[in-house]
Amino acid sequence: MELLGSAASPYARRTRLLLTDVDYDFRDLAIYDADKAELARHNPTLKVPTLIDGDLTLFDSRVIQRYLADRFGHAPLDWIEENQLTVIDGANDALVVLRLAQVSGLDIHQPVMIYERHRERIGNCLDWLETAAGKGAFDDWRYPAICLYCMIDWAEMRELFDFSAYRALLAVRERHRDRPGVATTDPR
Repeated sequence: MELLGSAASPYARRTRLLLTDVDYDFRDLAIYDADKAELARHNPTLKVPTLIDGDLTLFDSRVIQRYLADRFGHAPLDWIEENQLTVIDGANDALVVLRLAQVSGLDIHQPVMIYERHRERIGNCLDWLETAAGKGAFDDWRYPAICLYCMIDWAEMRELFDFSAYRALLAVRERHRDRPGVATTDPR
């Protein structure tokens, strides 16, 4: 089993955390530079992670999670968890767009509709996640908590968002900071 990704990607990290107790190879690719063609050879979306398991190649972290749960006999996600992931991914995707614009030299603080829309999406998603976290939704180290952890940690590392007003979300990160695999997948 081989996982293609970028060590800095929150999406690749979430998959790496799922694979903490599994023997696999991780290929850390420079997905915007030297290894872009290699990524394209395996994944037409040019996104990470990509999982290669024998003759099967899977392109998306959520698809990979479903495959791994099935392969290793883990309980499937319920509909509440699927909704949580949709909200986490909504915020994470918007943060990634802002990061890509930022590294492209664009001023993401301009009053431009695309940036305003993504900031609004981030705020709405984080408000919803804060409420859910306050009710204990991410207390267990299941896939939604893993994804939330990776998103918050990545956004803070990239200095994309100030989470100080989101105490329940920060408490989730603190609660899970010492989980197996978290330190070894830290991209810092």
